Amino acid sequence: VVIHGGLNCKDLYGDFDDMVKAKVDHALEIAAPGGGYEFAIGGETYPGVKPDVLIELVQYVKEKGRYREK
Repeated sequence: VVIHGGLNCKDLYGDFDDMVKAKVDHALEIAAPGGGYEFAIGGETYPGVKPDVLIELVQYVKEKGRYREK
């Protein structure tokens, strides 16, 4: 998971809740139905986004993503 473009950082000012998960799910559904999508936040991460929310975001994307086997 790379954080640099894709989600709106404003969506991450609160908690990592069902609304944010729905946005993540939608992005993955549209951009990467078969995998191969670099998931990221548009631009930079702004002050006010809690580090814990970013950690939860990364964990969630890792769970939802599809990866090729080695």
